[in-house]
Amino acid sequence: MGKGSVDTDDLIAAFTLPFTRGLLFVDDTATTARHAGWNPVTDWVHADNDSLWICVRGAADGPATVELYRAPPSASTLKGLAHLHSGALDTPTRELRVTDSDGAIVVTHPVYADRVHVDVHTDPDTGGERVVIGIRPVG
Repeated sequence: MGKGSVDTDDLIAAFTLPFTRGLLFVDDTATTARHAGWNPVTDWVHADNDSLWICVRGAADGPATVELYRAPPSASTLKGLAHLHSGALDTPTRELRVTDSDGAIVVTHPVYADRVHVDVHTDPDTGGERVVIGIRPVG
C-alpha cells in the first residue's frame, strides 16, 4: 500500500477489496453518464457531467484500497500519491455514490450541494493499489 497514513478526521469511508474489472465509479446516484470514447488503457480517470470512472488495481494483481474524505485529504494522507484528477461533478440528487463495477461495495454519502469538487490521488506505480478521493461542495 502507499506510504501515506489514513487521516480519520474527515474520513467518510475506507474499504479494501479485489476489483474484478479494475474500475471504481464515483457518481451521482441517478447518473446518466455514458463515458463514450473513454480508453482506460491511456486514461486512468474519465469524467462525465455527473460521474467519474477511475482505474484501480485489478483483482488478478491483488486488492485495492479506496479512501473517501469530505474535505481535501491531509499532506500525510497523500504522501507518495500522484494527483490524477480535479474537477466538479453534478449531484442533482445531492447524494454521491462510490462503488466497484460489480456492486460488491456501495457507499452512498449525502453531499448537500448540486455540485461537488472531486480530487483523486493514487500511486500509478502500483497500478492503483490505493486511491484517495476528496470531495467538497462547490460554491
